[in-house]
Amino acid sequence: MSLRASKISETIDTIELPTISTPSYQPLQHTLDVDGDKNSNSNVIATDYADDGDGNDCGVVDQRQNHHHRKHTGINRNKNLLPLIHRAKFELSRNYPHLSLLENDDGNNGNREEYQSFVALIDVQQSFAPASPMALLFRCVWLVASLLIEFMSFHVRYLNYLTDLSLIMTIMYQLMSCGMSLYAADFINGFGGAVERRRRLFGDQQQQQQLAYIIRFVWIVYTVALVAEFVVMCGYWTFIYDGNEFQLHNLYLHLFIGFILLFDGNVVGRIPLRCKHILWFYVYAALYLIWSLIFAYWKLGKNHDGVIYTVMDWNKNPKLASIVVAILAFVAAPLSFFFCWLCSLWSKGCTFDGGRRLYKEVHMPDVTASFDEEIVPFDANGVK
Repeated sequence: MSLRASKISETIDTIELPTISTPSYQPLQHTLDVDGDKNSNSNVIATDYADDGDGNDCGVVDQRQNHHHRKHTGINRNKNLLPLIHRAKFELSRNYPHLSLLENDDGNNGNREEYQSFVALIDVQQSFAPASPMALLFRCVWLVASLLIEFMSFHVRYLNYLTDLSLIMTIMYQLMSCGMSLYAADFINGFGGAVERRRRLFGDQQQQQQLAYIIRFVWIVYTVALVAEFVVMCGYWTFIYDGNEFQLHNLYLHLFIGFILLFDGNVVGRIPLRCKHILWFYVYAALYLIWSLIFAYWKLGKNHDGVIYTVMDWNKNPKLASIVVAILAFVAAPLSFFFCWLCSLWSKGCTFDGGRRLYKEVHMPDVTASFDEEIVPFDANGVK
């Protein structure tokens, strides 16, 4: 028995068992460019697990790379453009923010794959602060001209007039937009410096609502000034103009400036208008109406009669003043805003789908994919 057991033991020892190699899970780090800028110093590292080198799936693979990859595509020629009526409903919906960068509605388009995987966001820098030489030249020259026209004939009492107040709003927009374009220009402190300046100024667009406060303020000022200039134009040529000969200064303040501002926002830049933005103009108009009532009640002014415009004499003819205010507020203002809104949506072929707007694509992951990842922000000095 012992001799037989010994032979069996020797036989077992001579048998070579195959070795089973376990896959090694080595983390890979993908640098994701969230702004489509190859020279960017602020990116995202996504950690995932790849295969074992033999094509075997060894772990969970990162599925959110496309979600963070944003590619600047220039003019919006994608197939996802919203029709005019649908866009108006989309922008007026309760959940749509006043200052949203979102350009397409992927929630009401059924199960179409292109709508579920594609989101278009406004390119803030290219839309609000274009830094091309022609854009800088136009904005700087127009700013100097507006300042000269305003301060050559400026008087404190002119601040009572809606024309001069709207001009000041326009100059505020000019100062900020011209400053932002210069700040984003490549020739200031080199190209690398321009990239960092753009990040600090225009904020992190990794999420569509993270918009810098300066851009929000410029957006509001631009909307108010644009609508106000067209309302001033309608009110002046309808109720104020008395048939005197035309003067260049008068034509600029009551005609040209509105169209130049519209040209700046839609040709030089690509500033979008949202339907809800008209509320900001009504806040501005309500403040001016309150001031005109205070002016009339205390009988201010050079002649102490409380009259800013003869057609708005609240003391002697409040009925006419009310009619003028109603026409401007409920006819001229909505039509002016609608005209400017259509101009901001105009594209080639006389269509109004926002096809000329500048945007960035965000490709979303498959909603059915299961994934797990770790997102770690870092800069040029190392991981934070």
